[in-house]
Amino acid sequence: MLAGIIFYVEYQVGPIDYFSPHVVEVEIPTGSSVIQIAQILEDAGLVRKAEYFTALCRFMGVEGKMKAGYYEFNTGMSVKEMIEKIVSGEVATYKLTIPEGLTVKEMAPFIEKKTGISTEEFLKAAREFKLDFLPEREDVEFQVEGFLFPDTYYVPVKATARDLIQIMVNRFKKVVGIEPVEVRGRTLSILELITIASLIEEEAKLDGDRPLVSGVIYNRLERGMKLQLCASVLYVLGEKKERLSLADTKIDSPYNTYQILGLPPGPISNPGLKSIKAALNPEESDYLFYFALPDGTTYYSKTYEEHLRAVKKYLD
Repeated sequence: MLAGIIFYVEYQVGPIDYFSPHVVEVEIPTGSSVIQIAQILEDAGLVRKAEYFTALCRFMGVEGKMKAGYYEFNTGMSVKEMIEKIVSGEVATYKLTIPEGLTVKEMAPFIEKKTGISTEEFLKAAREFKLDFLPEREDVEFQVEGFLFPDTYYVPVKATARDLIQIMVNRFKKVVGIEPVEVRGRTLSILELITIASLIEEEAKLDGDRPLVSGVIYNRLERGMKLQLCASVLYVLGEKKERLSLADTKIDSPYNTYQILGLPPGPISNPGLKSIKAALNPEESDYLFYFALPDGTTYYSKTYEEHLRAVKKYLD
């Protein structure tokens, strides 16, 4: 009699289909009780009777510890294995690697190719997203520009565009932080730091140039010189081109560093950690000018006359 009862209970909490299991996708809504979760799993054909799932949860002491999300189970899993998965929050995810230096507008079609999130949905979410650590800025289309940290993510399969943006902003906060920093005796807000890092990201062709380019930017800022960086104009133009025209440098925009003094109102891309570190650790030099060849070779000069001679020698 006892053996029969044990066999019956083990059968009820055992796998539905141990020998030829198949994947079943299930969503557990936020705020679901154990009883509701049990019914969802029974309806999905993953447990034989909801009450045995509920009873085992109570026996394991995990009531109130179940995590909402989108899960992938298979019919070869026992009830205990499913409970452990829900308690640990092992939701179904996909891998997404965001490269350094993309703008929000460049990131949107990249994400569309890699996920089910459309370009339009991502851009809309990016325009509407407000950062909780910065005041809203005028003349800025995307408040999140610069703070979508380039990295590899494991994204829940049901994540929306806003969810994905929040995940990337959270990673930025964790890796970089949001507090002001000291660089060369001046206090920089996180906005100023990331704006400089984004300029470095777009201007430096090779990793070894990042600290030098950073140093030139700080040198010009400290001397009250206009930055006159091509990358800032290209951000306004929304295109890539080898050389700017004179008309390009005269575009009326707060991002045009040929016209404004100081930094633009925000980052011009989403910089990676190397450029952020370069912004924190600029190389000391007397350089005030530089230009890069198409192969990435960069030439630095201390005076405008030296710069003109180098440009004539290598570019004209």
